[in-house]
Amino acid sequence: MDIGYSTGFHIDGHFGQSSAAFGTSGHTYSGADFGVAYEMDNTNEKLFDGVLGLGRSTDIVTHLSIFASIKQQLPRPVFSLVTNNNDLVVDFGEVNSQIDESKLHYAAQVDTSDPAIFYGAHVSGYQVQGGEHDTSIGWDGVLDTGSVFTYVPRSVLTAWLTSPSNPTARYYCDNPTPPASPYCSWIIDCNAATLPDICFDIAGTSINVKGEYLVGGGTVGPPGSCIPLLQGQDQGYLFGISVLRSAFLVFDEGDAGTKIGWAQR
Repeated sequence: MDIGYSTGFHIDGHFGQSSAAFGTSGHTYSGADFGVAYEMDNTNEKLFDGVLGLGRSTDIVTHLSIFASIKQQLPRPVFSLVTNNNDLVVDFGEVNSQIDESKLHYAAQVDTSDPAIFYGAHVSGYQVQGGEHDTSIGWDGVLDTGSVFTYVPRSVLTAWLTSPSNPTARYYCDNPTPPASPYCSWIIDCNAATLPDICFDIAGTSINVKGEYLVGGGTVGPPGSCIPLLQGQDQGYLFGISVLRSAFLVFDEGDAGTKIGWAQR
């Protein structure tokens, strides 16, 4: 397979089909489509493994997602996501035992593309630790378990970076040899003991993301400096693992339509 992205990146790998066992029931589900990626552009030519297939299935997608291909065999048309440390746990057909379903807040799946091949959520406001609760801006974002970065509107990133609780943030440009162009980015101290938290209003609840989850995007600039995992842009917003690890998530694809449940981790 050769998957192209709007950024120009490509992923090489293979499509396959296999039987798989999910959950605690011990049942084996047949005919699960999946992709295995082994190489991606701009990753220093390092090979890596990665199972793909948590996106949504549509009429234009030849291969079903893992969930869509086994949904009819599951006891419930749901799957849940829980991040334990750096491990992402996906339960198909049931809700992870760590999740209290009575505390979930549900909202309808938000289409962030046409066709809607990604799971998405709407943010109706945010608050940086120590700052004001801002509901003047809202945006839709893709839920991306394949990215550590989270992309938000530039004004939201600026509010977080310039918070008094974020004293190590600064804008940096390198000085390359011509004709190369300078690379510029916000950077933070890789060992910053206290970075401000940020809360996102999603599905009628507030998901608090610890500041410590937003450092670690690679070193750049002066020694000990890192790119923050919270990034800003004008479109194409997404929630990576840096945010998703702060929530319990349940994806329900019942007859009433797709909805996503959120609760604070």
